[in-house]
Amino acid sequence: MKKYVLISSLILGLSFETYAATSGSCGEGCSFVINDDGHMVINGMSNATTSYNGPFFPALDLSVIHSVTSVSFNENETNISIPDKAFHYFSNLGSVDLSNVTSIGASAFRDTNLEKVDLSNVTSIGASAFRDTNLEKVDLSNVQLLEGSLIFAFTPIKEAILPNTLTKIPPEIFYSTNLEKITLPDTLKEIGSNAFMDTNLKEIVIPEGVEKIWNQAFLGTDLTEVTLPSTLKLLGADVFRGTNITDLVIPNSTVEIMPNAFFCPPEEECPLKSITVPDDLKLDISMFNHAISDTISMNKWAQESGDEWMMEEMEWRIQFAKEEFATLSNIQIVCQGDIEKCKSNFSWTEEYQELFGNMPIQIISSEDVGQKKVKNADGSITIYDADNNIIGYKNKRIYTVEEASRLSKPTGNTFKLRYK
Repeated sequence: MKKYVLISSLILGLSFETYAATSGSCGEGCSFVINDDGHMVINGMSNATTSYNGPFFPALDLSVIHSVTSVSFNENETNISIPDKAFHYFSNLGSVDLSNVTSIGASAFRDTNLEKVDLSNVTSIGASAFRDTNLEKVDLSNVQLLEGSLIFAFTPIKEAILPNTLTKIPPEIFYSTNLEKITLPDTLKEIGSNAFMDTNLKEIVIPEGVEKIWNQAFLGTDLTEVTLPSTLKLLGADVFRGTNITDLVIPNSTVEIMPNAFFCPPEEECPLKSITVPDDLKLDISMFNHAISDTISMNKWAQESGDEWMMEEMEWRIQFAKEEFATLSNIQIVCQGDIEKCKSNFSWTEEYQELFGNMPIQIISSEDVGQKKVKNADGSITIYDADNNIIGYKNKRIYTVEEASRLSKPTGNTFKLRYK
């Protein structure tokens, strides 16, 4: 290998440093040159070797790797495949010419300084390939394979164009980005877990044909509205948790909704006001807050076991849970079809009412959609009909911080509650 040479001089009282060109091998049939301007040219990239635990160019000092600001490949080569982790440690790499590249391996450009890339000839991209870069927009129109998770995670991406042949959005592909808008292709069947989690999406159209939306796909986004397709079968856990959706219609095709799908945090008023469901969909209260189901299950176990200590513990847990779950008191479940059949599918309602003494979630017929609930300053609920006439009240016990603290007094056991 030709070593780099550091030149230092003192001219007119000013010192300067520069690097002579560095060259070397990156595997059998693969060589590279780093010019003194920080540009790296690679020949035979597809033949390059990689080390799983170390730098792609292990013979190079990190200071030289960090001096690389741009990369290009031999213009006479075609269909180049960039190996996994190829430029993972090139923290100052700001531009790369991918005009003759068709495949990009996992973590290939992870933790680089790339701000834009032309992927028009790329057909395959691996996991974490552009994770923690500075990309703001990507056009994936010609990409045929998005493989693995976190491909563009932790970047400032605001806009992305997906392939119009895509059938599944990979897990965490845009996790924790600045994504504001995206169009999903009509070929789509599944949305992977955490795909859009913690992005800036405010609205999205999920096309007909999508059957599964996996766990936390839209958790923590700014979504205020979403339209679900008539082909939907599964909504994963925490899928719309932490969003600002107020009304949601569950299509008749849906067969499963997993826990915390519409999670309502105990300390905040739940933005969700109405869910319209088919009359044959079986639902559990855990879709709003899994802790409620846990409390019901634990109480059953305590009663069946006859354990006095456990039953004593459950007294204050149930009492405190009434306040913890009070955020559900404004939610209406609107039943499409036979209201009695619909109610029979909510097996948890009787158990909840027996345990907590009230039923915070109201199940109504689609004919009664005009009703609404308003939470008053004292914690009570006023119920209005479609003409804004008061048709009922609902009182709610309010506890002070001191009262709540006594109810949730730490006992050193696994069932301890924390006052928030």
